[in-house]
Amino acid sequence: MRNTRGTLLKVISVVCLVMVGAFGLATGVEAGTTDPQGVFKVSMDVSPAEVYGGQKVTITVTMEETAGSDGVYEGVLKINGEEIDKKSVRVNPKATGNLVFEVERDTPGTYAVTINDTLEGEFTVLEGEAPKTGSDFPMGAVIGGAAGVVVLGLGTLLFLNRKKSTA
Repeated sequence: MRNTRGTLLKVISVVCLVMVGAFGLATGVEAGTTDPQGVFKVSMDVSPAEVYGGQKVTITVTMEETAGSDGVYEGVLKINGEEIDKKSVRVNPKATGNLVFEVERDTPGTYAVTINDTLEGEFTVLEGEAPKTGSDFPMGAVIGGAAGVVVLGLGTLLFLNRKKSTA
């Protein structure tokens, strides 16, 4: 009985030591934290580079976790040095993640974009209004007009045919 109890204590001690060692060496993310962790390769895309006042600009930050552990990437968006937004994303080991920011400005000019004061880009707001595109064309009016021409043509044809048959 004493031998079994001693063996059991040794096994429990070894398991505890292994667990403490594993948790002590782990580089994972603490539960519930949003503190930046992990090792990331990060890039940014600002699109479109030119807009008219009131149009949206999308700023996409792509990060790849390169350390092989979970990571939380926090991105702080600044435009012309002023903090505009802050977002974070959890990225799995050796995986990629994205943060997407949308902004719009009305005043013409060039705007400097930074993420965490390390990634830099820019966009320009042009003077004037956005030119009309094909998607701005009132397609309903065209279809309605065409339907009206067809109905008018059929009515005229029926009227002329009726006149011939009564003569």
